Amino acid sequence: MSYSLNKPITIPLRFGTHAYHVVVGHGLLANLVDYIDREKIKGATLPLVIDVGLTNHYGEKIKDDIANNFPDKTIVQLLVTAGEASKSLLRYADLSEKLLACGLERQSWLLAVGGGVVGDLAGFCAATLLRGINFIQVPTTLLAMVDSSVGGKTGINSNMGKNLIGAFHQPSLVLADIDFLKTLPQAEVSAGIAEIIKYGAIMSEDFFQWLEVNMEKLVALDPATVSHAIEQSVKMKAEVVMQDEKESSRRMLLNFGHTFAHAIEAEYQYKRLWEDGVLHGQAVAVGMMLAARFSESLGKTNDKTNNISARLEKLLQRAKLPTKLSDLPAYEWSVDAMLAHMQHDKKVSNQQLVFILLKSLGEATIDKTIPLPAVQDFLSSVIK
Repeated sequence: MSYSLNKPITIPLRFGTHAYHVVVGHGLLANLVDYIDREKIKGATLPLVIDVGLTNHYGEKIKDDIANNFPDKTIVQLLVTAGEASKSLLRYADLSEKLLACGLERQSWLLAVGGGVVGDLAGFCAATLLRGINFIQVPTTLLAMVDSSVGGKTGINSNMGKNLIGAFHQPSLVLADIDFLKTLPQAEVSAGIAEIIKYGAIMSEDFFQWLEVNMEKLVALDPATVSHAIEQSVKMKAEVVMQDEKESSRRMLLNFGHTFAHAIEAEYQYKRLWEDGVLHGQAVAVGMMLAARFSESLGKTNDKTNNISARLEKLLQRAKLPTKLSDLPAYEWSVDAMLAHMQHDKKVSNQQLVFILLKSLGEATIDKTIPLPAVQDFLSSVIK
């Protein structure tokens, strides 16, 4: 089956009384007011929180595009450096003060243009300043388009773990402009594909099979293929989030692989790839493999699908992603250290680790009953 992208794809989302659209297409930012009522954007100033790397690629073009859409606004550009280090209390305080200095009002809006770090940080500012203002997400990485920009999670990191300080605050519009993907390094593209594979693994074997057929075109960012992958991923995430916005039950499924992945990232101290660290999507890829193998080792998978981990591993490898701890930058892994990080995971319930396990491809389950010795034995088997 072939897919085309003749016009933008619009995906409606509703959370209680709050409704908004995720729009997927080309050249969206230059035509921003086609997707949001200009009259809704109040205040004399429109802050633009943007990844500094984008200004290196595009100069003032992004700011100019926004200014052309809102000629009556003063566009104030505030730069954020990509990387988990920017999701700190210090950076949050600094950005908050700069935003307040712009003269924000209760009806003001802000724009977040960048990857997941920018969206999480700017979104948390939007959630907390003046007790909450509207914001627009313009994700510029594949990972942010299919994951962090959708669903209303905002937040920053603590010394105790990732995303432990935050709030649920839905955006008022998400523009997934796939033109931004042209400047992404291959590693960043692959990192985004890890989250796309996740949706197939936990929710739809049909989509997983589609990925098995189309992976090379997705890696090459064929426009129609990548747009279809984004659309399906967003729809699957939205289906779950609209049922469980505050992650009290079913939304936990979206964390498949993340209990392991967040521990991996913490072990690398959230260093960036060029600092001998790992990208979030790379950690998720290894985390999903660990979760799949853990599912099998516990006998949680259906007998007829004993090739789950083999199929998942092959697909991740075709996406140019790591699948084992030994594929990551050299590191001395420790069972105790990994467990310590996992016990600070925000899904921990009554001091019990919570795991997302696969029953089959396209079907996952939440398990809060696994004894600690079983986790220790499994980690010992993969840390060699």
